Amino acid sequence: MHTDTKIKYQFYKNAQGEIQFNFEDDKQLFAYWLKNNYSVNDYKDLETLIGFVEKIHSGQIDDYQISRNSYYLQLTQKTAKIIGLSTLDAPNEVTDNKMDVANPLERECSLGAFIHLLKDWKNLIH
Repeated sequence: MHTDTKIKYQFYKNAQGEIQFNFEDDKQLFAYWLKNNYSVNDYKDLETLIGFVEKIHSGQIDDYQISRNSYYLQLTQKTAKIIGLSTLDAPNEVTDNKMDVANPLERECSLGAFIHLLKDWKNLIH
């Protein structure tokens, strides 16, 4: 299990090759966001995102924001925040782009932890 002072998780593939994950309960939204937005088919998009995160982390740019598949990502030089706007009862499923802006789910972690998370996910899906 990967451990950072701000996030703990584990990725693996089951016997059928499906991606599975274990996250601490208050960070589970990050897993749903990854699964719904950055699959094997979105590998290039993930590489682009990692590039932006690294530029923020090194101070080359101040922040970055993206909205994709009922999730909103805000990055600053210190934190990564995911806001889930899905109305799904089971957010582990692929979203249907329905949004519930009155009841968003929000989670954040340090930017350093987020970089590790993205790179571990990239290694898993590549």
